[in-house]
Amino acid sequence: MYSGQNPAQRNADSRQPSHPAFNIGVIDDDPRVLEAVCHHLLSAGLRPLSCTESPQVMELVHARRLHLLLVDIGLGDDNGIDLIRRVRTISTIPIIIISGYCESAMVAEGLNAGADDYQRKPLAFDELTARIQSVLRRHPSSIPVENVFKGYRIGNVKVDFRTRTAKGTAGESSFTELEIQIFARLLQSPGKTLTREALSHELFGPGWDPSARTLDVHMTRIRRKLSAAGAPEKLIMTRRNMGYELHPIVKITRLK
Repeated sequence: MYSGQNPAQRNADSRQPSHPAFNIGVIDDDPRVLEAVCHHLLSAGLRPLSCTESPQVMELVHARRLHLLLVDIGLGDDNGIDLIRRVRTISTIPIIIISGYCESAMVAEGLNAGADDYQRKPLAFDELTARIQSVLRRHPSSIPVENVFKGYRIGNVKVDFRTRTAKGTAGESSFTELEIQIFARLLQSPGKTLTREALSHELFGPGWDPSARTLDVHMTRIRRKLSAAGAPEKLIMTRRNMGYELHPIVKITRLK
């Protein structure tokens, strides 16, 4: 039965910060890894909620108790990538993969399933904390409401940053928080090429791995979702060996 607490958490309750902490869901089938990750999150001032089975994670997601989720790809009889897909059917909370699987194809599959970032095992905990904090800083729950604007209208497509959706004549698409952040960054500089290196460093932090093509996978998903809503096919252009550029082929208006 899920308790919402683990030995490391009980032993470190006295070190909990006085301000409300972010709830970080962690699922891993190795008890040693699970306890080590939770212990580190507590030391970093975060509140870990440990799970060993997918139903426990879905229960937390349904209850809207999580701000971010750490998912191991190999979960015994289950599959972390399938879990990510199930979470994405009901939630856009940030998801970071923590896994010993290093193949680019496996990483790409996890990102395509809806994960926002990943970190390979053995985990470098300082880097993990930096990735978590970077994602949480971008998440709407940590931004004052008065500083958040609605989004943009791109031709006949309305991109709403608050609901993370794109609605147009062709249909509606939902985005993850990271996808919206990437697209917003392009919208801020129409007609200007943003390099992969600069974008990746800004979005994923100094520990990003250029060989994983993480940004390219996210960009493919963003294009597909914009197209499904009715946006022009060539709205986001790839500049070979450079990066990406938003082509102002239609009128772009900021929504206030």
